[in-house]
Amino acid sequence: MREDMRRLWRPARSLWNELDKELVECRKHNKPTVKYQEIEQDLRNRLDTMEQYITFATLLTPNDN
Repeated sequence: MREDMRRLWRPARSLWNELDKELVECRKHNKPTVKYQEIEQDLRNRLDTMEQYITFATLLTPNDN
């Protein structure tokens, strides 16, 4: 499960870096660029998927109580 999470996180981290760079362009134009909005949506989708995996893994983990 841990390796699966790493596989999901690596591209998300890369997208975060792209988003950060594109934010500079947004500030220059004083509005969000189309590319920024696309990257942001893609990143949101990946993070939502990661959240679902974490929830699923938590449910599958046996309780130690």
